[in-house]
Amino acid sequence: MQEYFHRSRYRITLLTYGTVLGGQLAEKYLGQPEPTRRALNTASLQKYRNMIDAWGGWALFQQLLAVLKTIADRHRVSIANVGVRYVLDRPAVAGVIVGARLGVAEHLADNA
Repeated sequence: MQEYFHRSRYRITLLTYGTVLGGQLAEKYLGQPEPTRRALNTASLQKYRNMIDAWGGWALFQQLLAVLKTIADRHRVSIANVGVRYVLDRPAVAGVIVGARLGVAEHLADNA
């Protein structure tokens, strides 16, 4: 499918969102037990948790986080930064939308 969106062929680019799974693609969730649905207290967290389940479940997601943590540590960045960089490196992606909750979870320095 990527060939259909390749920049040089059709000049179509994507502006992506959901890159960090509503914040779940982060050190905060590494090594943590599977959260209950009640603990996922926003629609965003619940939506991306459904995606994690469809992708392979919490145990596989933990394996992914562990691999991403190794890469993140090597480059002295966060797990989320590794995920964002991966998506930005796709040929069809022009940019990513990284959500921020002003005063709660801005991550300004990390995302810079």
